[in-house]
Amino acid sequence: MTLNYKKIFGCDINIIQSSGKNAQQDIFHFHVHIIPRYKDDGQKIQLNVDKNLKDNLPSILREIKSKFTF
Repeated sequence: MTLNYKKIFGCDINIIQSSGKNAQQDIFHFHVHIIPRYKDDGQKIQLNVDKNLKDNLPSILREIKSKFTF
């Protein structure tokens, strides 16, 4: 998909999928946002991750992995 956007429109893309109200989802079915991105387009996607969450990412990853069998 990204290769076609690059070839056809000459841009890169961001693909965003939010799941749930706390993830700022406002249309409650699965969908993705495909956002074309051009050099110096002035758009910035920024996640403000607090230090507590960042420090706990390894333990969060372990907990997520423990719920799945591979």
